[in-house]
Amino acid sequence: MSVNKWLVFFCAVISGAFTSTVFAEQAHDHSQQTVEQASHVHGAASLFIVLEGEKLLIELEAPGMSLVGFEHKAHTDEQRQQLVKTQHLLEIASQVVSVDGGQCQHLPEAVEISGLGIENHDSHDSHDSHDSHDSHSEIHAKYALLCAQSNDVQSIDVSLFKYFPGLTEVTAQWIIHSMQGAQRLTPDAPKIKLK
Repeated sequence: MSVNKWLVFFCAVISGAFTSTVFAEQAHDHSQQTVEQASHVHGAASLFIVLEGEKLLIELEAPGMSLVGFEHKAHTDEQRQQLVKTQHLLEIASQVVSVDGGQCQHLPEAVEISGLGIENHDSHDSHDSHDSHDSHSEIHAKYALLCAQSNDVQSIDVSLFKYFPGLTEVTAQWIIHSMQGAQRLTPDAPKIKLK
């Protein structure tokens, strides 16, 4: 199975299992809040991690509000600057995650960032097509790392909280070393311990 198909399969399986667990844990009096948390919660983000052979794939999904402080198209110079700053931060994978053990190297050519709305207006026919994306925008970032000794990966430290004060929780889900798991990360507990 290719890495991309594996990542899609993993995300579907683990998301279902994690969402079921979240619903069961909080059903007593937070059911509406839990439904929102599974889909789009300001201050939250999701991190999906798969290690297949020597390749470590990481995908980040976050509401625009969690990272840039707004979700609409940038209207002011300050908002445009915030988008550019966020893009520059996310383009450097080592500012998002660091891996302890495994001799992992970030592959800069494999970084993909989308959803920030930084556009070259010369390449678009109309601004009308962007109006439908002004609410509840999602930011996506994908990273690939090559781990020479992938069996020695001990932990993954998520550094996002240092750069994005609006981010209060990251839900991490992973398949590594034939194990799968999920963990809620916070600014006080940003590390995924794998061994």
